[in-house]
Formats: sequence, C-alpha cells, structure tokens
Amino acid sequence: MCFPSPKNNKRDNVGLCGCQRAPKSRCISAFGVIVLVLAYTAMGSILFMSLEGEDEDNKTVETAVAASKPYPRSDLVNADIRSRTVDRLWSITEDLNILYKENWTRLAAHEVQQFQDMLLSAVKSSKIQQTGVQPTVNPHKWTYASAFLYSLTLITTIGYGGISPRTQWGRAAALVYAFFGIPIVLLYLSAMGEGLSSAMRCICRKIRTCCDGSNKTIPTENGGNGSGDKRPHGFHSKFNDSSNNYYRPLSVPIPICVMILITYMAFGALIFHYIEHWDVLECIYFCFTSLGTIGFGNLAPKGNISQYAASAYILVGMAVVAMCFSLIQTELIKWLRKYGVQDQLASPTEDLALVSV
Repeated sequence: MCFPSPKNNKRDNVGLCGCQRAPKSRCISAFGVIVLVLAYTAMGSILFMSLEGEDEDNKTVETAVAASKPYPRSDLVNADIRSRTVDRLWSITEDLNILYKENWTRLAAHEVQQFQDMLLSAVKSSKIQQTGVQPTVNPHKWTYASAFLYSLTLITTIGYGGISPRTQWGRAAALVYAFFGIPIVLLYLSAMGEGLSSAMRCICRKIRTCCDGSNKTIPTENGGNGSGDKRPHGFHSKFNDSSNNYYRPLSVPIPICVMILITYMAFGALIFHYIEHWDVLECIYFCFTSLGTIGFGNLAPKGNISQYAASAYILVGMAVVAMCFSLIQTELIKWLRKYGVQDQLASPTEDLALVSV
C-alpha cells in the first residue's frame, strides 16, 4: 500500500548537490519510530517470556515426574514376555535328548533375540499409550532471545511456526500484541522507506555529478537569465509540469535496487552460514522467506546469538526492502509518464513511500 506524504514545494530545502535536505524534524521522527519499534519488541519479549517461560518449566517437571513413575501395564506385559521366553527355553532343552553346547546355544540365542525385540516394541508402545507423557517433546525452549525474535516476527507478519505460545494467556496476549504492533511496523516501514530512498537518490545524484565532471544548472520558467530556480544538469525537462515549479528528485535505476536486495540477501546468507553452519541454499532460503514475510518455520535459528542476529537482520532488511520498493515505484511512474500514461497516476508533487507488508 502507498501512503502519500504532504506536498512540499519549498525550494529552500534543495542543497548544492541538488538533493533534498531532510528537515531535522523528519530525522527526529524517523529515529523516534526506530526507538518505538525496538521498545515495543523488547516489551513483547518480556511479556511472552513471563507468560511462556514459567509454564514451560512446570511442564518439563511434570513430564519428568510422569516418566519416572512405574507403569503397571508395562510391567505385566514384560512379565508375560519373560515367562513365555523361559517356557520356550525349557521346551528346547526337553526336545534335545542329548545336549550339545553348539545346538543348545544357537537355539537359545535365537529365543533371546526374539525376547529382546518383543520387549523393545512393548516398551515403545507403553510409552506412547502412557497417560501424561507425550511421545515427542517440542524442542523449542523460551529464552529472551527467542521471545524477542517471536515478538518481531509476530508484528512483521513473518510468523515462524517453530516458535509459538502454548498457553491460553500467551495466545491471547499474542492477538492483542499483534493488533497494536502491526500498525507500528507499517509506520516504521513508511518512515524508513521514505528516508532511505531520499538518501539513495542523493547518493546517486552525487555520483552522477562526479561522473559528469560539472554541476551545471538550467533555468526554470522564471526566465532564461538564470535568476530563477536552478536545477542540476541532466534534469528531464520533458517531464516538467508547467503548473508546478518544484524540484523533482532523481530516480534510481531498477537494476541498482535489485542489486541492493541481492547483496543484502547474500550478506545475510554469509552471516547465518557462519553462525548456524547451514549450507548455502538453506541460508538463501531463510533470508528470502524472512525478507519476503513468508516465514516458513521449518528452518529457524536456534542459539541466542543467531536469534538476535536474525532479529537485527529482519528489522534492517525490511527497511531496505521498503526503500527498494519505493525507488522501483518511482522509476515505474517515470516510465509511465514518459509514454504518456499520466491521467491514472498520482500527482508528481506527492512523494510515495511503498510499504511492504
């Protein structure tokens, strides 16, 4: 979705390099949004740790106690198997009129092997049927790092399936937490996408100015004597609107945006390959599903360091994705205007920040 920002046609905010100077209030607001997201995520980690951590400890103790208790049914089954094995050994001894060590040992070993197999299968079935003991235990353990990652993936709608609350209070808290947290993340993406895209346009303009070797300006409609508003050399005058005498920022080519995304994914793949020792394909798969908010839970970081690293990677990466989408949108709008599709487009005086959900 796109959020149009208010119109700002003031020429005083244009710097010498042709870049739009960000007012201090905008920088402060962007910093405030970052602090708000971090504080809200930290609050969520404390909340879910207090709700889920204590319950997890209680369930671990209950499971250990239940597993240590004797199970009468399993004792009866084992006794029956043992008695039948002894009867068969006695039958073997009776059938052999003359006892030879080799023959008796071979037949007895076969019966003992059958006894072991039946005993093992009986123990497995008794554990599955035993009341209060689960055949499989959830490998996930709640820590502050995992709670922080869960809180972040909850409000960013990534939602790894391997981390989830198991108590009723934890699930209710997750609903309320996501209800207020998702709008905060949308605000974060809007602010960071707009700020980073403006900075990226400024960097591209400086690079183009250095490559041109000059900083030429062209006059505006105020006259040809150069006394009017100065615009950098290379400004596309055919996109000018005669009714709007403002400065249009330089657009960043789409291949550069794609390269930024690929580079950031490769950087994340190297980090998780070093921390988690995953193979290259698994690392790329994890980075893509995280930045794309797909969030398949079959591959998730386990240690505290890797979980904090994943949280930072997701938080920064979604801002990078919002920046690239905003730049790509600006480039597409420029192409559509170039080929005459203007009626259905937004006004050029509106800076659009693309928000990825």
